[in-house]
Amino acid sequence: MALPNFLCVGAQKAGTTTLHNTLKSHPEIFLPNAQKELHFFDDDQNYSLGREFYELTHFSEVDGQSCIGEITPSYLFMNEGPQRIRETL
Repeated sequence: MALPNFLCVGAQKAGTTTLHNTLKSHPEIFLPNAQKELHFFDDDQNYSLGREFYELTHFSEVDGQSCIGEITPSYLFMNEGPQRIRETL
């Protein structure tokens, strides 16, 4: 298992779905299969479940890819986001 080494944040309706689909097709890039936007860092209930939950739920299928990421545009707009991301990743 692994944790992300990149996050894509930004404005909604700015091409993140296209970016997600393009990155997902690259063999060295892992993005979670179940959903595009994980909302781990911006959802208090998800965040309270902890790092292990985040890793097991979303990144247990990493299989040697060198770039591991997630795309959740709304992370850009949360005040506590940078601290949560720094503490977790």
